[in-house]
Amino acid sequence: NRQLRGEAAAGWIHQRTESNKDQIDAVLIESARKNASEFSGLSKEEIRALGATDHPEAVRLLKQQIGRDPNKDELAVEALGKSHGVRLRLSFGKVAEYQARGVVHFHALLRLDALLEQADGQAPEVVPPPACIATDDLVALVRTVGAGVELATAEHPDSPGGAGWLLRWGRQLDVRIIRDATTAGRLSDGTPVADLDVASYLAKYATKATEAVGLLAHRLTPATVGRYADPTTHVGRLIAAAWRLGRPDALAPLDEDGRAPYDRLRKWTHMLGFGGHFLTKSRAYSTTFTERRGRRARWRRQARLRQLREQRPDLAGVLDDLADDHDDQAVLVVGDWSFAGNGWLCDGDRALANAAAAQAREYRDLIREELRCA
Repeated sequence: NRQLRGEAAAGWIHQRTESNKDQIDAVLIESARKNASEFSGLSKEEIRALGATDHPEAVRLLKQQIGRDPNKDELAVEALGKSHGVRLRLSFGKVAEYQARGVVHFHALLRLDALLEQADGQAPEVVPPPACIATDDLVALVRTVGAGVELATAEHPDSPGGAGWLLRWGRQLDVRIIRDATTAGRLSDGTPVADLDVASYLAKYATKATEAVGLLAHRLTPATVGRYADPTTHVGRLIAAAWRLGRPDALAPLDEDGRAPYDRLRKWTHMLGFGGHFLTKSRAYSTTFTERRGRRARWRRQARLRQLREQRPDLAGVLDDLADDHDDQAVLVVGDWSFAGNGWLCDGDRALANAAAAQAREYRDLIREELRCA
């Protein structure tokens, strides 16, 4: 169980002190060597535990696992930092772009940070990597990990021999340096890369969607898929393939999470089978979506308070208190009631209301008569 192995590794690191670090490191390395061989890979917690040790064998074990472990990115970063005696963290922001031919391209911004441990137990300080770690090291890390990543899918009757498919990244891997700790990259016109250029780059591809390949935004059903699964077009054949691969009679046994591996293909056929989010990021890359949503909610709240202040000057004191209150859960309800009138707006409304009332009375009398006769 990867979770239990990870918790065990984290527990050993928590118990590690200056007096027992040699024993703890030896236990961690021996456990990691055994688990890597027996379970074909290490958990992320085990990788981080190896990175926290001082034993030179940890570097060799981390590098040895690169290329055959599911967590290749964690392994490569830990190995690079371990080689230079520093703790590193790789953060990313990624957008998915749909090309007209129906292929998904990922555009990612990667940032390598160094983490300085704080003596008072606070969160590590994030600083640029030391000068001994160059941008070429990050480029080499990306190319090494990208070339080694592969995924064996679950069994499927349409695959060769029914054993599933082996998925890898394509050969198109374009790595460009934006900036290092001191020097910014250059655009095609020679000007330095600015923050706005980076944001514009991601925004350009974030605004693309499946409309580029001629699809609708709604999901397809057995009644509507035939309109789009046109065998004479490339996109139509992709739609037909996603729908066919996700058919109920081809679903493999449930995976570790209790889900059928291919049952989501039909749900995301309108996205050519891709069910991922167009934008993903690591938590440490920048701000969080929760913080952004909170800012938008506070802005709308302040705008509403300003509007109410103009409409109800008599509530200025209460509104000022609410504006100073940082509790986002506070709810202000202002109710104004005034007499609008009675009766019907026109003769047509009166006729409709009288007809409905008469029909209700007839239905009620009919039910009452049937119950008495029964």
